[in-house]
Amino acid sequence: QSPLLSRAASAVQFDLVREFVTGEASHERYFLESLTRWGVPAADVQVAVPLASTAGFIGLQYRLAHRSLLDYLAGSAVLEVDPEVYVRAGDPYQLWESVYGIAPEILAPVRQHIRDDVLGGHASLFRHVALGAAPQALPLEAALSALASARAVFDATRLWQRDMYEHYQLGGGS
Repeated sequence: QSPLLSRAASAVQFDLVREFVTGEASHERYFLESLTRWGVPAADVQVAVPLASTAGFIGLQYRLAHRSLLDYLAGSAVLEVDPEVYVRAGDPYQLWESVYGIAPEILAPVRQHIRDDVLGGHASLFRHVALGAAPQALPLEAALSALASARAVFDATRLWQRDMYEHYQLGGGS
C-alpha cells in the first residue's frame, strides 16, 4: 500500500488520495504518447537514462510521500495548474504551439493531462486534507513542514527545467 494511502485520516480522504495516486501513476502515458507523436520511438524513451535532476526530483517526491501526506500534497500543489488560471489562460502547453512550432496533435496528450488534473481537483487536494486534519489551523510544525516541502519541490522543479533546457536545447541531447 502506498505510504500516502496509509496516512489518510478518513475513508473520504483515502478515496481522494487513492484517485490522485492512481491518476498520477498513469501520467507517463500522456508524455510517452506526445513523444511518439513527435517521432521519438517508444523503445528509445523507455530505455533512456533520466537526467540526474529527474532522478533527484523523483527521489524528493518519494521522500515527501514518506514524510507525511500534507508534505507530499503541498509539494504536488506546486506542480498543479490553478483551475481559475486554467479557465482564464488555458494550460501552459498551448503556448508551445506558437512559440516552438509544435503541432497541436503532438501536444494533445499532455494538454489532456492538464485538463484531467484540473477536472480531477488536484489543485485543491492539499486544502481538503489540511482542513480535514485541522479545520481551524494546522499546528505550526505541520504548516512549516508543508511550506518547506512546497519550496523544495519549487526549487527542484527550477533545477529540473534548467537541466532539461541545457541538455535538450543547448546540448542537443536525446
